[in-house]
Amino acid sequence: MLVLGVCALAASPASADVFSGFLGEWRGAGAVTLDDGRKEPVRCKVDVLPEAGGRANQALKCAATGYVVVVNASMRVEGDGIVGSWSNDRGKAGALTGNRDGDVLDLRLMGPEINAAMVSTVDDCALSVRISGSMGGIADLAIDLTRAC
Repeated sequence: MLVLGVCALAASPASADVFSGFLGEWRGAGAVTLDDGRKEPVRCKVDVLPEAGGRANQALKCAATGYVVVVNASMRVEGDGIVGSWSNDRGKAGALTGNRDGDVLDLRLMGPEINAAMVSTVDDCALSVRISGSMGGIADLAIDLTRAC
């Protein structure tokens, strides 16, 4: 299974402008829909930390009944877009690309058995994340997260 959250940058002014609203420690809950149609509640924690060189690191951990999913990602601003990579605790890895439009971060996740859209919307201390597509056993993930402000 793949679950991927949002990541932020703070190293360069351009990067900081693009990702500043996404930086921090986020916690929340939502639902995951599996490929077989089963829907389960899920709780998640996402830590978004800046890295040197205009990059950021994301550590995401989600738990539902009977399983835990861990995903790490690294992103950077390149030209007018966002590029990076992700990996999970099940040995899968791939690329991500996308852009930001206002308060919406729109990414495409790609890799073995993975071709999914991730749309994240930030509003001050609240973050909504929706991932849908082919995600190695997951058909849809919708979570609402908050951070201390």
